[in-house]
Amino acid sequence: MSSLTTGKQPVAPAPRTAAEPAARFRDLLTAEWVKLWTLRSTYWVLGLGIVAMIGIAANDARNDMVALSHPNPIPAGLPKALLQKKSGPYDALGPAFVLPAYQIFAIITGSVGAIAVFSEYSTGLVRTTFSAVPDRRATTAAKVTVMTAAMLAVGAVTSTASFYIVQAIVHSHHVDIPITAPGAERAVCASTLFAPVCALSGMAIAALLRHSAASVLTSMAVLLVLPEFFTGDRYEWVKSTGNAMPWVAWTRLVDNPAAPHDWGKWPETIQESWTVYGLWFLVSAITAVVVVHRRDV
Repeated sequence: MSSLTTGKQPVAPAPRTAAEPAARFRDLLTAEWVKLWTLRSTYWVLGLGIVAMIGIAANDARNDMVALSHPNPIPAGLPKALLQKKSGPYDALGPAFVLPAYQIFAIITGSVGAIAVFSEYSTGLVRTTFSAVPDRRATTAAKVTVMTAAMLAVGAVTSTASFYIVQAIVHSHHVDIPITAPGAERAVCASTLFAPVCALSGMAIAALLRHSAASVLTSMAVLLVLPEFFTGDRYEWVKSTGNAMPWVAWTRLVDNPAAPHDWGKWPETIQESWTVYGLWFLVSAITAVVVVHRRDV
């Protein structure tokens, strides 16, 4: 009736728009890739870490070559076993995968994985993300996939560069080994996979704690400190617990089979070490996905 008195036509209701299509997993991968590499800390931490690790390996090899060029005289009367050890073959895998360098590597990759999770909670970006894409499982799975791919690339570059640079340095004394030498390919592969294993461990810890400092420190403690509490040959269960840590598995996998090494009682086998890698990867990925889905932001 009002339309007749006022002379205006009644306003028709707005047409109902079709529901927007759900985000494809490829779109989620792109978004997570952008989020990872827009963090300036990602470039700085990974870039400086890779340079530092390669530098440590090269310096260790250089020091070995100086020692081979100017060997210290062995005093007379020392045990025969020590004399044999002094004159034993040079382990060219040792400097390429030196322990201090990969302790730094574990800290770096674990921290990057933790930062990728807790940075979203600290900035509030996680609310925007889950508002745009309510499927938390798919979003977190995309984050895990992107982190795995990125850390695989970082691990491959670092381990391959360390190996070949060290071999180039020790070539002057003709003690270098090819990549096809026993244990060399395994050491490079193990060091490559060590990066995503540590990164996903950091992601799982950050998903549980959601605190920046606590996540980074806990990641360092789990990856490097905790294995030190499960060493020794007194109790088998203690040694077996230590063997279930990724750090112990890595040290076993990069060991040169041509060099003598005493692993003590109940040593971890190569197959068990690869199994530890796989279990840590799967458990960390599942933990990150399940925790983010079940807990409120």
